[in-house]
Amino acid sequence: MTYSLLRGKVLDKFRLDGDMLVAIDGVNVLTLKRMTDVPCITQQHADGQDLYMYNALEAKIVTCTGLAIHVATAFIDYQEPNATKQDCETKAFYRLAEILKNRYGRTSMCLMAD
Repeated sequence: MTYSLLRGKVLDKFRLDGDMLVAIDGVNVLTLKRMTDVPCITQQHADGQDLYMYNALEAKIVTCTGLAIHVATAFIDYQEPNATKQDCETKAFYRLAEILKNRYGRTSMCLMAD
């Protein structure tokens, strides 16, 4: 749908100097107290309680009217079954950038990230 809106030039009035404004930020999709079969980020609290989190890096077109339109998602998780380090937003950004390039390669974007 987003691709159709861009191709149909429906969102052109929201461009800044010819660029679509795309905000990129990490979001927590789900937090559980029990482990599941799907790899996820783990967090251990001082009281010994473990939390299992499913996070994602989201890219959204944002407008001056407050409208936010989904563009792409890259999940933040373990990449390999034997990984010793957890995934992070920085690594997920490279995956997200590849998705943006493949889907919207000819669309001029101004990326806003924290």
